[in-house]
Amino acid sequence: MERKRYIQVILPLKLEWEPFYSLPEGMEVEVGSRVRVIFANAFYTGCVSRVDAEPGMDPERIMPIEAVEEGLPAVSAEEIGFWRSLAAYYLCSVGEVYKVAYPALLNHQSKLKMPQTGLLPQTVLQADDRSFVSAIRNTWQHSSGKVILLPGMGYGDVLLQLAREILDQGRSVLVLAPELSQADAFPQAALAYHSGLTPGRRKAVAEKLRTGEACLVVGTRSALFLPFRNLGLVVVTQEHDPAYKQDAPAPRYHARESAIMLAAIHGAHVILTSATPSLESVYNARCGRYIEVKPEVKPESDSPLSGRAQGSPVHRPFFSTGEPCTLPPEEPLAHSAIGTPCTLPPEGTVGHGGKPSLEIIDISAEYRKKGMAGAFSLKLLRQMQEALQGGGQVLLVAPRRIYEAGRKVEDNVLEYFPEARVTNLEHGQPDGDYDIYIASTATARSLRCRNLWLVGLVSWDGMLSRQDFRADERAFQLLEQFRSMSHRLVIQTREPGHPVFKAVLKGDSLADTLLAERSLVGYPPYTRMVKVLVKDKLEKRRNYLSRELAAAIGQLDVRVEGPIGPASEEEPACEIRILLPRDKTLLTKKAAISKTVAAFEVSRKYTGHIVIDVDPV
Repeated sequence: MERKRYIQVILPLKLEWEPFYSLPEGMEVEVGSRVRVIFANAFYTGCVSRVDAEPGMDPERIMPIEAVEEGLPAVSAEEIGFWRSLAAYYLCSVGEVYKVAYPALLNHQSKLKMPQTGLLPQTVLQADDRSFVSAIRNTWQHSSGKVILLPGMGYGDVLLQLAREILDQGRSVLVLAPELSQADAFPQAALAYHSGLTPGRRKAVAEKLRTGEACLVVGTRSALFLPFRNLGLVVVTQEHDPAYKQDAPAPRYHARESAIMLAAIHGAHVILTSATPSLESVYNARCGRYIEVKPEVKPESDSPLSGRAQGSPVHRPFFSTGEPCTLPPEEPLAHSAIGTPCTLPPEGTVGHGGKPSLEIIDISAEYRKKGMAGAFSLKLLRQMQEALQGGGQVLLVAPRRIYEAGRKVEDNVLEYFPEARVTNLEHGQPDGDYDIYIASTATARSLRCRNLWLVGLVSWDGMLSRQDFRADERAFQLLEQFRSMSHRLVIQTREPGHPVFKAVLKGDSLADTLLAERSLVGYPPYTRMVKVLVKDKLEKRRNYLSRELAAAIGQLDVRVEGPIGPASEEEPACEIRILLPRDKTLLTKKAAISKTVAAFEVSRKYTGHIVIDVDPV
């Protein structure tokens, strides 16, 4: 009689252990095989993580597996290794990562039509581009394993050339984009992968990669979980974008950091690009963890890989393009309530036609001077009129709270410009060409367009007043993004003297100032942060248990801030911030925090209320 064999299985559940199962006589499985098992009276499709294991428990308590899922693909050792790295860093279970990597909707057998890919478009590199490509190759050769940071924009042709070289070596390339619209805008030779695709199309992309064929994959953060077999290069475009952070459910990972983990497992190169790099990346470059590479002359490119598009916009085709229009002589606004036209102030940097390319309007002062008309200042209305008279297009960005209060912005626009073609991007992508586009800050952030005549920020104070130490950094990055979309940027605010506005006016990066502030208070990137959220609709219980949990974590010899009360009624949660030194004790202290929280949940019978978020953004 053969000795009974045991295996361990990763289940798509939040479990701190991997259950043991026995193998029926004569059945063979390998690490990565998919098996059907029973756990807690329910059926699950699990992944074998260990074969011929010693359970160390009563064999009578160990159940046999139900079946081997022959029709489901096996999981590679690299995939399991990636899951374990994410689980350890982001303080979640391997099963939670497995559930995200192989969601239930992809666990079905079906006939697949393999996606077809073509050749990458050929580009003729300029001399400066060729030198830049050589500089990156030399960096790879002499600093193997180092992450390369490319600050600025316009690297499309360079990145396409590097991707082509990696593909010629028989290795795959992964390009990450923060939004769905950007992931769909790359060359047809690329395989797109994101949540907006059907399960069948996503599964077909995964199957093509399992064949080992070298492919160019372009996707959002979920593309990190594809079954790469020979990954050679990972490019993270717009690495500063907060959309790369998964908020819920677990794993609450950041795609930039996770991409670096994935590349290390495969021995692949990593390139990060951003017009306004995150402070974390700036800090890592200054510390030598990353290598910052800059061209002598910034390349110009229309390729989506560059993160911008000159001329014809790539990611939002409903924005028409063309050369900057010539504005007619100033005329009074048509609406009788406006009064005399306002003249533009002399401050600001000079842009197209000798006009300031950036203007900051103090709406408090405008109210005192009776210079406001609804949500708009007369100065902003004047510039909107000039843009429309010249045939240009306008994007108005307003906080979401204005939408929740009704059609305030749209009503104001139609009141003063009744003949204009107006559309609200909150209602979806329009099917035609318009004069004025209206969007919330969140929607406008995802736009990637050029050659708008004017971007007007109706009220920007919400970006500056949040209880978030990253608010200034995020505001600056967004302002630079909006500024790159158009010939002119107008900001309405009650805080015209804010340091963020001063930096944008002067053309400063603000990085030195913000890093100095972070260093002084011991905040990231000089430390690592773990945020613990206590979610509970019962205010007294939430506040009491938050204080108790903060005290328990404080016994671990770590710096604890809070608990901080709920930021809004919509999210009744208290926040505890834990700051950890960036040294060899980091992993140990994070593991201790996880154990303390788990013990607290059990002892207080408070499961389901506490969330751990590592490196929150």
